[in-house]
Order: sequence, then C-alpha cells, then structure tokens
Amino acid sequence: MPRLLEDRAPRLRLARVITSVALFGAVAAGGSLVLVNSSNAQSDEITVNTEVAKVLDVVDTGAPVETFLLVGSDTRACDVDKNAVDYDAICGPGAPNGRRSDTIMILRHDKTTGEAALLSLPRDLWVKISGHTGHSRLNSAYSDGTDVLVSTIQREIGIKVNHYIEVDFGGFKSLIDAVRGVEACFFYPTRDKWTGLLVAQKGCWTLDGVQGLAYARSRHFEEFRDSKWREDQRFDLGRIARQQQFMLDALKRAEDRLKSDPYALDDLVKAAKSALTVDPTVDLFKMAHRFRGLSPASVISYTLPNHAQTINDNDVLVIDTKKAQPILDYFNGLVPAPDPAQFVQS
Repeated sequence: MPRLLEDRAPRLRLARVITSVALFGAVAAGGSLVLVNSSNAQSDEITVNTEVAKVLDVVDTGAPVETFLLVGSDTRACDVDKNAVDYDAICGPGAPNGRRSDTIMILRHDKTTGEAALLSLPRDLWVKISGHTGHSRLNSAYSDGTDVLVSTIQREIGIKVNHYIEVDFGGFKSLIDAVRGVEACFFYPTRDKWTGLLVAQKGCWTLDGVQGLAYARSRHFEEFRDSKWREDQRFDLGRIARQQQFMLDALKRAEDRLKSDPYALDDLVKAAKSALTVDPTVDLFKMAHRFRGLSPASVISYTLPNHAQTINDNDVLVIDTKKAQPILDYFNGLVPAPDPAQFVQS
C-alpha cells in the first residue's frame, strides 16, 4: 500500500466513527479531549462532560458488549446560533424553556462480533425521574442534568449505560452540510410548522443542514393529501421511524463522500468535533478501530415497545414491560438479537 494511503487510513477510520456517532445523536462542565491524528501534526478538541462520569456503568474491559447513550440537544443552539435561519423554530416564541433533548438513543456494540444496534427511546416515555418523587416525561430528565438522564434510563428503563455522547443541533446541521446534504423522499407536499420543515412538492429531495434538522426533529409532520393538511398521528413514534432512516442515510452519504473525495476528510472531522460532547471514558481512536468494518446497512434498529396513555391530563407513552424485556436483555448483553419486525408499532 502506498505510504500516503497508509497515513490516511487511521484518520479515515477516525473520521468515520466520529461522524457516525455525531450523526446518530443529537453542554456540560469540564475540559477537552485532544484527538491527535496519525502524524501528530495537528489536534482536534472535543468537549468532555465530567458531570456524567459518576453515574455511568463502568464497562468491564472483558465484557463483549458496550453501550453508548446518544443525545441530540438544543443546549448550545440557543446560545451561539442566534443568527441562524431556523433560530425561531428552535428557540423562538412558543419553544419550551430550558435545555431539551430531542433525540435519545442507545447504541449497542458487540466488540467480539462487531454487531451494532440502535434503540430509540421516545422522549414522551412516562418514567420516574431519578432524584424526584413523581413521574414525568423522559425528556424532562435531561433538563435536570445529563447525570439525571443516565440514572433514569439505568434505574427506570433497565439498560446499563457505559458511555455518553451528545450532539448539538448546530453541529448536526454542519455535518449534513459537510456531506453535501442527505436525500429524503416525500409522497406528498410536507411541512412541520414547529420545526420549519417545508417541502412544496412530492419527490426525492436533497436536504441541507437546516431542512435536515427540521425533518429529523419533526413531531407534527403534515402531508397535503386530498386537499387538506393531515398530521401523522404517530407523533413521536413517527418521528423516531423517520429519524432512524435519515440517520442511516446520512451515514451512507458520509461513507460515500469519504470514498469519493479525499478532501472531505478534514471537513467531516471539523464538523464532527464541533458537534460532540463526550464522557471522559470515550476513546474515539479505539472506537474507530473497533467500528472499522461496520456498515450503516447492517445496524439493527429498535423502538422501545410502548402504548399511549393519558395520565394527569398528560398524553404520554408507557413502556410495555413484557414486550420490551427481550430488547432490554439484548442491550444488556444477556441474549441474542430479537427480530426487530416483532416490535414495529403502527
């Protein structure tokens, strides 16, 4: 292999993994993680969250399975992106106060087989928030701190969390722009007045960072059918289904660009580093090595089984404990992967 390709290969793996985790997800105190490339000629800084480290389940180095909690957040968007064209859609009048986690996923990786799986946790799940006496939506746990969110998932949902990775909205948009947009197909004119999504005509369109984020965040997804705007009644569950597919399509787009454009490497690394916040245990170089053979098409996707319920005038989702148990056991490394088809919800 030519020397140039040998030097570039480790950085390609690094770019792929940090782009992958950044695209999958979505600011806390503490320092920075320095990533030095293979030639030690430069470094990239990624924010480190030390707050969350105290509640993570420290993974046994000999354990075959590790989990990453991936969170998509607006925390930084309302502080630094005030001139963004979608600022009002994220932070303007009518937007909830405080920091929000629009995306909550768990990535499971088997270090022995290389198998990867993704579990989306609906933000409207009704759970007992760690440190509180009552129940609330899972999304509200993040408002109290990343450590509260991790503790709530571990204690109330029952999945061990080994690592934490957060993606901010601004960084997500930069990543989509760095891969030159991601294609999404629409059967009808589509909109979401809350996120700013607007597709005037049916067809397949390449979404830029702003529209890509508006699409991925959309919970009030409307299609113009039979001369009337009709909203997707799956709400958060519909958003999860669209979001998972969009993330995988974005990963494929990033892979294709890295293969076809040698100059894309630095663009992707720069965009990803601006998007990420990680816990101190995350070693992106080791992840790059372990994930080197992973294809986006091979990732298994799940949504936690649940049912809609109204509790104290709150329209929420309650975990179907019996149906969810095989998924929970799989993500904890106790059983083989269950068939995702048996957990699809309409």
